[in-house]
Amino acid sequence: MRSLKKNWILFILIFSIASITIAYIAEFIYGILPCKMCLYQRYIYYILIIVSIFYIFLNKNKKYYFLLVGMVLLVGIIISLWHLGIENKIIPGPSGCSIDMQNVSDQKDLKKLIIENPVVSCNQVNWSIFGISFVFINFIMQLALFVINTIFLVRTNGKK
Repeated sequence: MRSLKKNWILFILIFSIASITIAYIAEFIYGILPCKMCLYQRYIYYILIIVSIFYIFLNKNKKYYFLLVGMVLLVGIIISLWHLGIENKIIPGPSGCSIDMQNVSDQKDLKKLIIENPVVSCNQVNWSIFGISFVFINFIMQLALFVINTIFLVRTNGKK
């Protein structure tokens, strides 16, 4: 556990890059399109990548890194729970869809946009393995990271 704590920033960076890479492979190679909530969940990993790179280069106090990562992961857990609730039809999803409609000026543009970009519903399981949705897997992974990160934060007590 001591070795993991020592390399936690690097671990979070690699884990986040791997998560985004897997999402892009699923989308662009296997054609599994993300819904709006899936895109929201990616933002957490983008933020973790930026924060980790920042802390690697500045070599700041790890206590603040653990605190910041904990807050980001907590937001990720909330988004994952929200998505799980939508996926299981317990709560309603966000209005709209995952298509960018900024360049739509008339019905012809709208028709072309809909045909070229299928709408992906947030309340459908679009991606699963062994019957377990990747939304649930993401929730479990972020929860585990949050717990480990919190343990590291509590044990740090102002140490660098």
